[in-house]
Amino acid sequence: MNGTHADTAPSFWGRLRVVPGGPQPVYHRDVTIADAATVEHDISFAGVFLVDTSADGVFNPSSKPLADRMTQRAVLVRDRGMARGWRVVQLSPQDWTVVDASRQTVGVTDVKVYRNDTLLVDVTDPSALYDVGARVPRFHLGDTVKVVTAVSNTTNSGFTPATFVFLHVRHIDPLGRSWHRLKMEDNGDGTWQRRWIARSTGIDRFVVDALDSATLLLGTPDNYRAHEVGIPYRIE
Repeated sequence: MNGTHADTAPSFWGRLRVVPGGPQPVYHRDVTIADAATVEHDISFAGVFLVDTSADGVFNPSSKPLADRMTQRAVLVRDRGMARGWRVVQLSPQDWTVVDASRQTVGVTDVKVYRNDTLLVDVTDPSALYDVGARVPRFHLGDTVKVVTAVSNTTNSGFTPATFVFLHVRHIDPLGRSWHRLKMEDNGDGTWQRRWIARSTGIDRFVVDALDSATLLLGTPDNYRAHEVGIPYRIE
């Protein structure tokens, strides 16, 4: 898998962030209330990353430690018309990072979101707040959504490609809303892209998922290196 030819990502892999009988997620939330409420919350996980590298037709994944954290920010204003008296007016993307900062060698540095080839938002900082009414992407049924992302990777694992990039998205199936994992197309210039069509209505997020190749290609080493950015959206 290492050398002059291009390596292929395994078909079967995934994250088990909460292992039955294992550590529970740790929740942390900072709230500042004045005229509005500013909220930052994060959830830390101590789970496992599963990957089947055997390519023998038998599902027998190996596992490695996974310790990551999701951080998101929001601004809310009082609104008596809402069930809990508050309405979200600004929201950041979800930022999934590894807990050990020294292992954060993969970075999603830019995410551009297009609706029918019109640029809606360009995310270069996952902690940035976006106006829910004006900046959070909105789509209609049948719209084509294009996602273009830039990724950096300083891990130097020695594989080609150095990084695998995927898009996790719901609402692409008119019959259900389960998650779909799509491999993004490598543009050869440090960016990747993928298109999908809005098939059902709802509010959710899609996630750009960049992983160092060794994380997927080597089954058991403690070498988890990844970065995910989740972009909120609405389909009407």
